[in-house]
Amino acid sequence: MKYENAFKNWLPQNGIKDNVVDSYISYVKSIEDTVGDIDDFLDDAIRKAIQSKISKKNFPDKSDKLIINYKSGIRKYWRFIHDKSK
Repeated sequence: MKYENAFKNWLPQNGIKDNVVDSYISYVKSIEDTVGDIDDFLDDAIRKAIQSKISKKNFPDKSDKLIINYKSGIRKYWRFIHDKSK
């Protein structure tokens, strides 16, 4: 987990009581034991979601080029959010 300390500080500011913050860290680390690095896992999950949800099937009236542009835009937005959290 690349952002453990930032996540620890963020949790109480977002409704998680101080006495259970370490439990939340433990939950994420337990998932890492199975799926590997959680940050890489989430990046891959977002990439797969972009590929599957932004498609001709979901945007039948849009051109292939526009769908490619949509994917590009959402990937840049994800990178913006990801980089902003560092």
